[in-house]
Amino acid sequence: MRLHVHSGQSNQKGVMRSVNTLRSCFVCLLLVGAAHSSLAEAADAPDSLEARVTSFIMYPPIDAVPYAEIEAFGPAALPTLRKLLDNPEYEKFHSQVLTMLGNLGDASDTPRLNKYIIGRYSGEIDDQRLTNVFAALMALGCLSDRDPAALGLLRRYANPKSFAQVPFTSAGRSEEYLRLLLSKIAINGIGLSGRPEAEALLTELKRRPYDKAQIPNVDDAIPRHRAIVKVGRAHYSRELTRQAQENGGRK
Repeated sequence: MRLHVHSGQSNQKGVMRSVNTLRSCFVCLLLVGAAHSSLAEAADAPDSLEARVTSFIMYPPIDAVPYAEIEAFGPAALPTLRKLLDNPEYEKFHSQVLTMLGNLGDASDTPRLNKYIIGRYSGEIDDQRLTNVFAALMALGCLSDRDPAALGLLRRYANPKSFAQVPFTSAGRSEEYLRLLLSKIAINGIGLSGRPEAEALLTELKRRPYDKAQIPNVDDAIPRHRAIVKVGRAHYSRELTRQAQENGGRK
């Protein structure tokens, strides 16, 4: 699945590295930066749920988002995930944590994700932190099937002007381009909603985008949303995982 983020700027290699992590994932993005880690186990007991969740986000599969494994943890993993998200020592794994929160979370996580988007960082941030913000936006899309307020946030964030007051900047990108980029990721998140009202929202964005550069994102989001509505998130997600694994096996 290709999530379009186009720009005419010359210095976009960092953006493309970040966006490429989103391509094969139905929920947020391919889990990044977790090949090895020197972080300690989260719990003394190696078989505890906390330890298993922590190990999972630190050493995820590299070929696809493992939906079945995420689903198997269930809501019991939420306290650990929320704790990991608040722990700066695990920041390099926050995209994985956010992916799981998007799939397993409840309405109480919507403000948490929103705070991550607009209040987590300040000053100039690197690509890893920008990717974390992308993951939080996409997680809102997944969570919106359980909380309509999450879709309401994404509706607002589809307007680049909604990011005018974010307290962070991104190296090599103008403030105007950064706002547009974040709005595109928000549209990608809307495509993951599966809520009936997302269809009307995407149709309106197709007819009247805030910026013409958003149209490729809308064109991707509409069929993705319809597929999720038709077959359900679980089936859709498992099929994407299967396809990603098959594609990885051909390399």
